Amino acid sequence: MILDVVAAFAAGYLLGGVPAAMWISRLAGSDIFRIGSRNMGAMNTARNVGFIAGIAVFAADVGKGALAVILGGWMATVVGRADPLGMALLAGVGAVAGHAWSPYVRFRGGKGLAAIFGASLPVAPWAGVTTLLLLIALILLSKRSEASAVASLILLPFVSASLAIRFFAWPPEQVALVTLAFAVMSLVSVVKHRQAWRERRAVTTGGAEPNRGGSGGPPGAR
Repeated sequence: MILDVVAAFAAGYLLGGVPAAMWISRLAGSDIFRIGSRNMGAMNTARNVGFIAGIAVFAADVGKGALAVILGGWMATVVGRADPLGMALLAGVGAVAGHAWSPYVRFRGGKGLAAIFGASLPVAPWAGVTTLLLLIALILLSKRSEASAVASLILLPFVSASLAIRFFAWPPEQVALVTLAFAVMSLVSVVKHRQAWRERRAVTTGGAEPNRGGSGGPPGAR
């Protein structure tokens, strides 16, 4: 049982760590870790490589999250678990962690917003879409993309639980699993946002150039 859980997380982590932004930016003649915010995410790619490249990175990152959850569910079925939801969500958590700290690029990465959205699609698409719409609304109202992203991340577990109970009548154990998984995913992304903010602050206040190993970068969807 423990090996099954570890395998699901590891599979998601290795899949989520695939550095799509690095590969796509290189095809365009750029190094994502040397331009803009140096974040391995869709927004940095769109701003500094090109809009089409940014869309491609966003699609790839969403795909990583979704595919990891599907893979985790398939693995649960293979080992004979009656309810594959737990392993599916664990693989999704692994994908977000892999995107944030990719093992392929010295544990650098993005902030995980696109990967979280992707991970929501196979299990609770209504939660992911609702939170995405909330993020867009907050950005339009506040003009502060990073603060809006953090607020949306904090609300995601509550949104998912509320909708699952109110409109979809999920059993309590499934609501608890989804809420916990989204809370952990959100925590990973919030940590990356805070890390990026501290690094940016160190630079703007005259500190040394930040160490980008394992860091993300400001701001926007990652």
